[in-house]
Amino acid sequence: MALMVLSAAEPVRRYSYELFLALHMMAFPVLIFSVLHVRDTLFHLILPLILQCADFALRIYHWSRTVNVVSVQALSFSKVFCISNKYSLCQCRH
Repeated sequence: MALMVLSAAEPVRRYSYELFLALHMMAFPVLIFSVLHVRDTLFHLILPLILQCADFALRIYHWSRTVNVVSVQALSFSKVFCISNKYSLCQCRH
């Protein structure tokens, strides 16, 4: 877990994103084995799991919203950004 925290630093993510991704993908199995190894771990994971579920629910809510596009500006060949009538910047898939 300490390696996961250290790999989350921005310079490490920029230099070695694969390391960052691999360590974060290992988080779930590490948590499962820690709960199986030490029974008190589950009690300490309840609040983080509630926060994670709330974050995921809010993300789904924001992803499911529809917006009216007011203007579209091409910034490069690979990305197109849209400005909605709610004055929020959204990235459109191209």
